[in-house]
Amino acid sequence: MMFFGRQCPALPAAVGENMLTPTLKDPIDLHHKLERERYRAFHSQNPLHKADHLYNFCVTALSARDYLFESLGWNDSQKEQFSKTWNQKAVCVACSEIANSSKHCYIRDRKTQCIKNPKTKSVTSGVSSIVDIYEARDGSLHTEQKDDNPDFDIVLADGSIVQVYEFTESIIRFWRQLLIDHGFKCSEQSFNDLSGATT
Repeated sequence: MMFFGRQCPALPAAVGENMLTPTLKDPIDLHHKLERERYRAFHSQNPLHKADHLYNFCVTALSARDYLFESLGWNDSQKEQFSKTWNQKAVCVACSEIANSSKHCYIRDRKTQCIKNPKTKSVTSGVSSIVDIYEARDGSLHTEQKDDNPDFDIVLADGSIVQVYEFTESIIRFWRQLLIDHGFKCSEQSFNDLSGATT
């Protein structure tokens, strides 16, 4: 069996399938999971749960990188070039630092393993304004503004402040464009899949 140009021993069918993550088979599946994590993070009204969803979003964004590397069979040089591109964007750096902090407690230097200070300045509780739109039985639309929606203020390395929706949307746009640039078709998932609706 050839695997990205390397000769590998044949595996039994059950082992060759990704049995531990049956819904995640390729980078597009990770991209859709990222969209679901964004949806959950944005819509959560509980600050603790919103934080959990934000952490999960960031971890998924880093997992998408590994799926892309494997799918394209990238060598170390190509991976390093990707890392340079990723690290040029303060929002991507914040995503990595949030994910690594939530997984490993601290951010460490890759070479020395010493704890280092993050470039991202802070992630703190905040509030934002949102507008809910409701459709009445007669088809008319009604809006309701909420000015106390739980949110997080993410202060990036460059000093700019983004909240959860803008932050997650920036990461999703980055991934969507990267996937398109490498020949992947970024199909839309259904609203039921996105939102978890069962009807």
